[in-house]
Amino acid sequence: MGVMECDRIGCDSIMCHKISDCHGYICHECFEELKDFMITEIKRSGVIPSITTFMNRDKREIPFMADNFTEGLVENALNKEFRDN
Repeated sequence: MGVMECDRIGCDSIMCHKISDCHGYICHECFEELKDFMITEIKRSGVIPSITTFMNRDKREIPFMADNFTEGLVENALNKEFRDN
């Protein structure tokens, strides 16, 4: 875990544990919320949502909540995009 600022809008965390070449640093809390966001959107629309859309969504808004519907699928996809820092 490095002392790097999370690149999600509205997040002031400086303890990021993952990085993406396309999306920058992401903290643990935002990464977990990103998983929930993706699961929620897949269930709602059947389409894999954009990570950019999530990163540009202000953290201070109401967080996404998801169940275990596609958690394993989403986690695998995100682990390919974000690597440990």
